[in-house]
Amino acid sequence: MEADAYIINLAAKKLAGEATDDEINELNKLLAENETLKNSLKNVFATWDKIDFDNNLSEHEIEQNLGRILKKIHHKINPEGNLPDGPLKNC
Repeated sequence: MEADAYIINLAAKKLAGEATDDEINELNKLLAENETLKNSLKNVFATWDKIDFDNNLSEHEIEQNLGRILKKIHHKINPEGNLPDGPLKNC
């Protein structure tokens, strides 16, 4: 599970444009070793390339969407659903 989280973190950095060349090379190596994640992320990367980033969302909409995503990630990591105090409680 920790390895999968690390791969997903590298993928997120790649999507955000913040991954170094070394991190992208490491991501590619790790995905070559993990066919399941490779196939899942392949779809994510393909979809990401098609997203219309000119769609102007309000800051509130962006925060709500990110909050929902983070909440889902947290529930995958912590199935009991215990959220820490903070902004995610309000999502």
